[in-house]
Amino acid sequence: MRIDVRSAGIAIALGALAAACGGAGGNQRPPQTGGAPIGVQPSSIGFGLQATPPPQIVVLTNVTAGTPISISVQDPTLVGVSTAPPSNGSPAFAIRGIAAGSTTVTFAANGSTATVRTQSALCGRPDALNPAPVQLSPPNGSTSVPQNVGTVYFGVYSVVPRVQPYLHLAVGAHGTLEGGALTAASLPAGIPTAPPQPGRTLTYMSASVPPLQPGTTYRTQPYDDACQPALVAGSFST
Repeated sequence: MRIDVRSAGIAIALGALAAACGGAGGNQRPPQTGGAPIGVQPSSIGFGLQATPPPQIVVLTNVTAGTPISISVQDPTLVGVSTAPPSNGSPAFAIRGIAAGSTTVTFAANGSTATVRTQSALCGRPDALNPAPVQLSPPNGSTSVPQNVGTVYFGVYSVVPRVQPYLHLAVGAHGTLEGGALTAASLPAGIPTAPPQPGRTLTYMSASVPPLQPGTTYRTQPYDDACQPALVAGSFST
């Protein structure tokens, strides 16, 4: 199956789906069609206030296998979109909650569009990542970063016990890409350290990223609680 995922004319990459795509229970796939207008189920998603694992809900489509599908996320700092295992031969996608707020995900195929609205409320509990992490490598604002950079390094501040953080990337204006889990790391030689923050614990961490697209801007967004405000650590472009 070939999936052509584009946003406002900019191709976006979809990260690998995490092992468990919870929350899809009860979804009924729209009747499968050939060249008819695309349909998706569910058309509205409300994420719970769980901290970990990140909440995910599978969206089912009605188009046939191999149909090119374009995806645009209105605010790519709030949710991520990844491919999911097909359902009865039709493409499926996992929408993951990243930060609090509401946005829309638009799927386009066969000259038609279908929209999924998402909502995640602020939970009110303290954010373990406080203040925002600092992107250290590639340096913030870097250009001509290799597409196979593979790893991104951060200085991560925390003030309360931290659950497992993950890396989300906003791709261009309306695309998303999921990186790996952040783990404690030693900074390679030549990478500058992060400034200390009073009353905060500073941990150097890294996360893997899949191959990137050429000529594209990426915003890095470590997160550990999808009902907190979006925290952008930095950006770079290939």
